[in-house]
Amino acid sequence: MSKIEVDQVDPQSGTTLTLGTSGDTVSIPSGVTLANAGTVTGIPTSALSGTIATAQIADDAVTLAKMAPGTDGNVISYDASGNPVAVATGSAGQVLTSAGAGAPPTFADAGGGAYEKLVTTSITSGAVSNIIFDNTYITSTYRDYRIVCSNFEVSADSELRMTISSDNGSSFKSGSYYRYASRAFKSDATTNNRTDSGNTNFIITADNMKDGGSPSDRTSSIIIDIFDPLNTTTFFSAAWRGFFTSASSLACGLYGGGFYNAGASQSFDAVKLVLSSGNFELGSYTLYGRKI
Repeated sequence: MSKIEVDQVDPQSGTTLTLGTSGDTVSIPSGVTLANAGTVTGIPTSALSGTIATAQIADDAVTLAKMAPGTDGNVISYDASGNPVAVATGSAGQVLTSAGAGAPPTFADAGGGAYEKLVTTSITSGAVSNIIFDNTYITSTYRDYRIVCSNFEVSADSELRMTISSDNGSSFKSGSYYRYASRAFKSDATTNNRTDSGNTNFIITADNMKDGGSPSDRTSSIIIDIFDPLNTTTFFSAAWRGFFTSASSLACGLYGGGFYNAGASQSFDAVKLVLSSGNFELGSYTLYGRKI
């Protein structure tokens, strides 16, 4: 074996410098450093091994296409050792929840307190006699419910009323067990009260709402809160507040509430909004649910 020691080996002008022939091995001893100030091409990836230093990877050089495939919906996080991990996909409706320091987050059911939109009934034309929310939406998933009647109009001077059902709307309670009190503060500095200890429904508005008329400019907006309707150890109860235009064209601020006084052993899974006369003509009616 011969050994040549030189400072530089240059190929003949216009030619390519070749190291060995096919079948030969060019060995680089341990501890030798190859300094490259140019571009190296033609080296197969199968011949590469070892560690690529972080400084050798340009910023933003690793694209999504270069990442290993994963599972749809997984989230990349880090474990207690600082190593990347995939957080398993949760179920529909779940949120990403912190597990505290030293552990990756997890998907879990949303916490209680906030209302979640369940369904909206919108009326843009025509006439609807009632609005019903049944056990498609009133379920054990949620404890309390809120109905938001937004910018709605009625076809005749009428009261907004609500009845309840314990058989998913097959029938609605009509016996004289509704206890309620409603008050409307009018823009002429007067008030109007509606109270009853034995009616056949809840009367929400303490006065008749104004017929929407033409053009449509007599809108009302009312919120109704329903508390734990599936609970068989308490009475069904609800509270309401909002604004409406009275039949005498006065602005009315509204509040009230009531309960169903027919024993506390019933579970109620449907509610119906109705009018004392006429129909709902316009507006949106949205049901929200709240977990505890």
